[in-house]
Parts: sequence; structure tokens; C-alpha cells
Amino acid sequence: MKRALENRVDSLFKNKPESIEFGKFTIKLPKIFGFCGGVVSALIKLENTVKELYTQQKIFLLGEIIHNPTVNQYFISLGVRIIPESELNNIFNIASPDDIIVIPAFGISLKLEKKIRAVYKNVVDTTCKNVKSVWRFIAKEAEKKSTIILYGKPGHPEVKASLSRAGNDCCVIVLHNLKSVRMFTEVLSTQTLNFSNIFIKDWLVRNKIYFCNGESLNVRRLALANQTTMLYNETIDAEKLIRQAADKNNYHFSFCDTICRATYLRQQAAVEVCSQSPDLIFVIGGYESSNTLHLYKLAQKYSKVYYLRDANVITHSTIVHYNSEKEQEETVLIRDIFQNVKTIVILAGASCPFTVINEVIEKLKTIDNLQF
Repeated sequence: MKRALENRVDSLFKNKPESIEFGKFTIKLPKIFGFCGGVVSALIKLENTVKELYTQQKIFLLGEIIHNPTVNQYFISLGVRIIPESELNNIFNIASPDDIIVIPAFGISLKLEKKIRAVYKNVVDTTCKNVKSVWRFIAKEAEKKSTIILYGKPGHPEVKASLSRAGNDCCVIVLHNLKSVRMFTEVLSTQTLNFSNIFIKDWLVRNKIYFCNGESLNVRRLALANQTTMLYNETIDAEKLIRQAADKNNYHFSFCDTICRATYLRQQAAVEVCSQSPDLIFVIGGYESSNTLHLYKLAQKYSKVYYLRDANVITHSTIVHYNSEKEQEETVLIRDIFQNVKTIVILAGASCPFTVINEVIEKLKTIDNLQF
């Protein structure tokens, strides 16, 4: 795992081949995949904390460092105690003032962070710099009493941490897909200022769109940011739709394109390799990983796709994959997946270690010996 955390790869990936041949299969890889710079930085900070800086103190991680079970289990094996996200406020009853508190790559809510820093003198902050750029934009617009619109996944740790930077004096809204964006902009485009606030608030409730501080809904000033791991093209489409609706009614509109470059480049590389008409696509990564989930949805446009957590879900006769629509794992027979398959594309999220990708490929090599 040490090599994986430092973004070093074994001999299979030294030259990052675009294809791997074995038996009747050809595996194609995107030009860019695996850990992004933000993930590497977070993992090295935590590993250095464990191995070099604080050898005598307990280390508490406020939620998963990233959304990958292999990585989190690695740190658990080193003695790091991971506090479940739903229990973060219990940290004050568990950790002593001299213990080490680690903020994960997604960040934590502003209220909790302030309290943590007031109580604990040893705080290690691994929050991604791209996430912090979202926070700065939101805080700036909140001071102007803008209504903050965040294009992202409600309930995701990054989204919750970002929304907390809006404070208590402005309205915040989360739109989770282009359908919800279109519905929202249709309401903006058809309502007059005389009754738009009441109408829009009622619409948000009826359509179960996440929002808070509804009393301060201000349609005259709209500010759009995004979760850093959303699909780039969808984010740009969301911006265009909301801008058009704002312009139509002469509302002020601000936009902060906060899709991180690493996410964008991985999505572009995925499109390029998936456009080569593969027979099968595997997407590897943690089920809670937003960037991995978006790669999975992107890949669905090109071929049959299976979302794999790691190599352990592959047996001699079955593969367990994640169905994102049903939000559950499903088991499928090997013979039903690989019938008439020659070309396989493998995609991996920015939180997926190279070692996990390698292990999946090694498992696939054993499948090549089976008869279909």
C-alpha cells in the first residue's frame, strides 16, 4: 500500500500501457487513471502522521479519508480510528485534547471544524485544495446575500461541508442532476418577482429538492458552484441553463467552475478509450466515491458496464457488481458477462489505488482460461 499511497506503480504500470494483451482478451486503459494529486496529498499527510510525527498519541479520522475501502482499511490496520460520519460530534467524548484529529479530504462542516480547532491542539487538515476553492466562493457570495446553488449529491460529505460555509443568512439549494436543474430553471423563467419566492419555496418542497434557510431565498442574486467530482459536461450544461433563466429575468448570476482538473482529465480520458467500441467496461472503485460513480454513468453510454469494488468480487464463476440505480450489489455469472468478449476497458476513480487495478487485471487473467 505504501507504493500506492505515493502514486508509485508496479512493473505492470511503469510505462502506463494503453493496452494489455493476454489470451483472447485485450484490456484497454485510459491515458490517465488512478490517484489524483489531492488524494495523494491527503494520504501522504495521514501516513506521515501515523509513521513519523505522532508515534505515541491516538489518531482519530473524522470520517473516511477518501471513499475507497482498501485505503481506509489500510489506515485502520495502522491504528487509525475512523469515526463514522454520522457520529462525528461524538469525537469530543472519545478523544482527549492531546490526541491527533485528522480532517478528511472532503472536509467537515465549518461549525465542527471551529470547535475541533478550539479543543484540540493537534489537527491535521487533509482537505483537498479544490474543495477549499468552493468554500471561498460560497463564503464570498453568502456575504452578498446570494442564494447559493450547489450542483452535487445531497448528503455527500463534500457537499455538506461546502454548504456549511454559507452561514445562516442565505438560502442554499442542492440540484443533483440536469433534470432537477431544468425543472428549477423553468420555475425561475416563468415566475415574476412579486410571488416567485413563495412559489419557488413551495416547488422546492414538493419536488424534494434539498434546501435550507428558505426564509432568505433571494432570486435576485444567484450563485452556482459544484461538487468538485461532478461530470464536467453536465456542470457546464447546468451553468448555461441557470444563466439563461437568470438573464431572462435580469437576476444577478455568478458562477464558479470548481470541477477539479484531475477529475476533468480523467473523464476526458475515459471518453476517449470508451469511444473505441469495447465489448465490456469495468469501473473500479468504492461505491461511495462520487468521481467513480460518474465514470460509471459516463461509461454506460458506450457498452455494457459493471461497477466493481475490487478484485475480491471476482470468483471463478461469478462477479458481484454494484447497481447504482438500485443502490445495491448484484451477482452475475461469469459466462453471462464474457460471452463473445474480446476487448475490455478498465476505468478507475481518482480514489482507487493502482494495486487494486492490478489485482483486478490479475483476476481477469484467470478468467481467460475458462471456456465460454
